[in-house]
Amino acid sequence: MLNKNVAQLELGTTGREMFIYPDGGVLPVAPMGVHMTHTDASLVYYHLGKWNYSYRWCMENAVEYGWRVEYLKNAVRTMLLSGEYRLAQRYATILGSTLFHSGWAKEMEKFINNPALIKDEPAFASSLQCACYEDILGVDDAAEKYIMDNVDAVSAKEYADAKYVESLTDALAAADAGAFREVVAARKEVTPGFIEASVAMALLKKDPKRFWAIMNMYIAEYMKGKDPKVKGSVKPLPRHYQEAILLFLTLDRGKTVQVGEEFLNMFISRGPAGVEANFQKFQNSVARAREELRKSYPDITDDRLNANIAAILKNEFGKTYYYYYFFVKKILTY
Repeated sequence: MLNKNVAQLELGTTGREMFIYPDGGVLPVAPMGVHMTHTDASLVYYHLGKWNYSYRWCMENAVEYGWRVEYLKNAVRTMLLSGEYRLAQRYATILGSTLFHSGWAKEMEKFINNPALIKDEPAFASSLQCACYEDILGVDDAAEKYIMDNVDAVSAKEYADAKYVESLTDALAAADAGAFREVVAARKEVTPGFIEASVAMALLKKDPKRFWAIMNMYIAEYMKGKDPKVKGSVKPLPRHYQEAILLFLTLDRGKTVQVGEEFLNMFISRGPAGVEANFQKFQNSVARAREELRKSYPDITDDRLNANIAAILKNEFGKTYYYYYFFVKKILTY
């Protein structure tokens, strides 16, 4: 699940495709306990800007199971973006002695010798975009839950103070790690990439309050350079975000969140084949399926009823956020 979400953030398809794939999470079949922190957490942490955690699991797993190429590569990446260039060189030198990875190590040495090049390298872009929060080590027994809790643009914004720098990339050419960390400590702005990642995590957690707070930030970024008065200048939001807005508005019933027709007309697809019509169809289909099942099986339990409704509606609505919200009950962590 996390690898899929990271890939979509990298491709820019999160808002359109996040829920069109089934959750393929399964527990590892192994004679010993296997956790996400032992498998893909280091790479996922790296892409989401958690460089301390990424390096921590490279090191811990290497101590426990021995150094592997993927640990060494992630150690190089995370040390490069942490300003630890001498340490990055140490791991690159080890990779440089291998038969199949010496070319990759040579590419990384280009950035080690001239860190100013990092800001223009696409391979580092997503990780730099997401490095917007306190990267302090703590407990992350279940990496999936920890990431969903901590990739949060609202919390990151709350840490903001009067000190700002234009971008973390301004610090990448610092002469030493100490100077680098000084500049990084002053960086508190929240980037568009991190906002998008935060929206995704709020949706996964089914957290309306957090979603609305982050969506305000998302729309502020989405509207940059667009004039609402110019017809066609503003396009509807990505589909899954529209679905979440309509769902959470319906569940809230106007108690805490109010939006007007102007907002809906601007950001929601409202035509006969649009998101709003599909959401209404979903609600009608759920009500009809529930009524028919109750009529046919008067003693059916609520859990069994919901499971049957989920099966009936999956083909038509299984790729929507509201289907995920009601019928995908558990996020697998291990």
